[in-house]
Amino acid sequence: MIKRNLLWLIAMAILSIHVYAFGEENLIEKELEVQQQRLKSLQKDITTYREKAFDVESGKRSLIKELTELDEKIAHQWEILQKTRQEWTIKELALIEIQKDFISQKQSLDALKIQVERRLMALREMGELGSLNILFAAETLPELLSREAYLRLILDCDREQRRLYRLRIKKLAQDEIKLEQQREALKNAADEIETQTMLFRERKQEKQAFLDEFRQQGELYEAMLKELESAERSLQGIIKHLSIKSARNLASGPVSPDMYDFSLQKGKLSPPVVGRLSRADAGDWSNDRACCPGVIFSTSRGSEIRAIFDGTVEYINIIPGYGKVLIIDHGNDYFSLISQGTQFFKTVGQQVIEGEVIGLAGGGAWVKDGIYFEIRHGEQQEDPLEWFDPRAIKVNSSE
Repeated sequence: MIKRNLLWLIAMAILSIHVYAFGEENLIEKELEVQQQRLKSLQKDITTYREKAFDVESGKRSLIKELTELDEKIAHQWEILQKTRQEWTIKELALIEIQKDFISQKQSLDALKIQVERRLMALREMGELGSLNILFAAETLPELLSREAYLRLILDCDREQRRLYRLRIKKLAQDEIKLEQQREALKNAADEIETQTMLFRERKQEKQAFLDEFRQQGELYEAMLKELESAERSLQGIIKHLSIKSARNLASGPVSPDMYDFSLQKGKLSPPVVGRLSRADAGDWSNDRACCPGVIFSTSRGSEIRAIFDGTVEYINIIPGYGKVLIIDHGNDYFSLISQGTQFFKTVGQQVIEGEVIGLAGGGAWVKDGIYFEIRHGEQQEDPLEWFDPRAIKVNSSE
């Protein structure tokens, strides 16, 4: 009877293990399927954003080409404007010279007019007898004829001078009108060129604004792509981990629940980051191993932080003295604490898988570049060095 009861208990225990393993295997398969779907969706998003980033880059190249062409047009317009302004200045100077000449000729004509008027007035005052007296005062006939010829010559010269002065003034007036028209035409041309140049500048400013917007979009898409690619790597790590678990289950048949018990992972865990490990209160982590519960991983800012084991995010917040802190519950009252992170990708209540990227390393007042790490069992602090695989620690610290 006792043997039968013992056999029954053994059979039930084996059955329980089989049921647990089968249930665990189903959970792993379901989680693997979910993560694979997430990966497909993520890869689709990455493709979409890459296409958008390519379109933005094409738009940037097109705008840069248009801006170059506008710069060339503006430079050409300014060159034409300078030449037009030079011609305008020359016309202005010529107009000033004509105006001076016009005034000079007018003054000369006025002087001639006064001189002629005086001469005519004198002749009129003398009357016909006065003119005859001048003529007949000659002692000889040739002298009389000469005096008549001189009087006629003087009158003809005065008449010709007045005619020439009038023609000169008329021509100067015409030249002044022509130059004024040319000057006005050049002024209007300069104004038109300057207006056109300003329009080109406005178009350039608009294109530059579009280019700046495209650059901002490009930077945004690049940042989003980096985040998506980081998430993709994390998902691939999760899927790889789940696939390994699933393959182990298939290869080894029924798996003991102890495989998922954190308390049995001493000496098997991989470090959370790649970097040099040291004690929080000692320069060399190999000395005084039992004196400090926490360790420091020195690594560059932005390095990926990975979960050391499966669990649930229990806490994420800033703790004075610790900085930004993430605590993961690994079950059976075991917790891992990571502080001095610059960013964490999880929220309270989320599940994490061993090897999954959960944040990025940062630093603080007492961790220059890297993270601070602890393992706790309830309120008791464990020595993390006893939990890490020594081979992984050696490789990790040598990198």
